Amino acid sequence: MAEAATEEVKVCYRAHVAGKGWMEWNCNGQFAGTVGENRAIEAMDIQVWGRGYFCADAHIRNVGWQAPYGDCVASGQVKRVGTVGQALPMEAVRITLSYGSLEGIGHVQDIGWIGPFRGDHITVGTTGQGKNLELVTLKVIG
Repeated sequence: MAEAATEEVKVCYRAHVAGKGWMEWNCNGQFAGTVGENRAIEAMDIQVWGRGYFCADAHIRNVGWQAPYGDCVASGQVKRVGTVGQALPMEAVRITLSYGSLEGIGHVQDIGWIGPFRGDHITVGTTGQGKNLELVTLKVIG
């Protein structure tokens, strides 16, 4: 788990990547995942500090959005989205902050870089196209 002072505004995250497992924690605009290896993100752990609570959800290939999206966690807690050990690729991740804004950028199989997406509710990735989400970068912008 990443560590941050309680007054600091920060988002940290790590990706569970097909064939590699859990990658290192990254924060505020750093990359989580891979590019050019054709490896899907299967799960993510996400932490946000200094923004009350946040909600997160993953769109899983052949499953859809996980439920319930309203399953939110308090600032500093870890929210896991996606699956581990089931070989189910994530196609998108969506995050909502109780206040403030995020910026998210992604890299998607056969599409390339997408974004930036900005707001208090963002979705990074695609749905219904059967394309793996391969890399995500997130940062708090307001």
